[in-house]
Amino acid sequence: MKPIKSLKKKKGIRITALIIIAALLITVYTPVPSGAASLKEEVVYVRLNNDGSVSQVYVVNSFELGENNTIIDYGNYAYVQNLTDNNEIRLENGKVTVDAQGNQLYYEGFLMNPQLPWDISINYMLDGKEISPDDIAGKSGRLFIEIKTDANPLGNKDFFDSYALQLSLTLNSSICKNISAPGGTVATAGGNKQISYVVLPGKAVRLELNADVKNFEMPAITIGGVRLNMDFTIDNYDLSELEELTDAVAELDDGVQELLDGIFDM
Repeated sequence: MKPIKSLKKKKGIRITALIIIAALLITVYTPVPSGAASLKEEVVYVRLNNDGSVSQVYVVNSFELGENNTIIDYGNYAYVQNLTDNNEIRLENGKVTVDAQGNQLYYEGFLMNPQLPWDISINYMLDGKEISPDDIAGKSGRLFIEIKTDANPLGNKDFFDSYALQLSLTLNSSICKNISAPGGTVATAGGNKQISYVVLPGKAVRLELNADVKNFEMPAITIGGVRLNMDFTIDNYDLSELEELTDAVAELDDGVQELLDGIFDM
């Protein structure tokens, strides 16, 4: 087999966030006579604490294979897990090796000391007084949520400058009234209101949401990231990338908590 080398609730409230830093597509080449290429795709998942600080980061790596191969990959992982089959996956000093069979390989790696491109902070107030998110569940009053995003000085600035973010919050219409979301889009989705914000690449922002709440609860906040080319003029720019991001985050929001619970409990 030929080696492939890559370059390089509280009960009642769940204000956990998930960041998907798009699908980072990296083409890697296998030295076979046909010169065929195998595509590596990475998706980065992040669980944030209720205040926006990082709790855990893992990367799902996938390889499209034309034949059985020994995959050699690299990452600053604490541990790794084969998601495709029961074949052994080995991690030694940042080098990942696995004998892959079939047409596809998936494995996940949990990162050590991760630094996101963004600093994200989430603050909460109820009736004008700051409140811990751990204490919000079941409360009633005028709720204020503030989300700030800025460049992380320890993170990769290239990502901050080239990736747009979409933040999505879902509120139950029966317990959340008089919703105000300056700069955001409020849409009705069944019995819920979905509030979405878009943050353009390279921008630090402060977002806010206000609502009158009764016996408050809220599912996970989702944050999606996608590479966005900012070398354009409004007159000729194709907005399909933002539309695709909006659609993708909406679909993601439907099953995000099940995904989080399943992956992080493994």
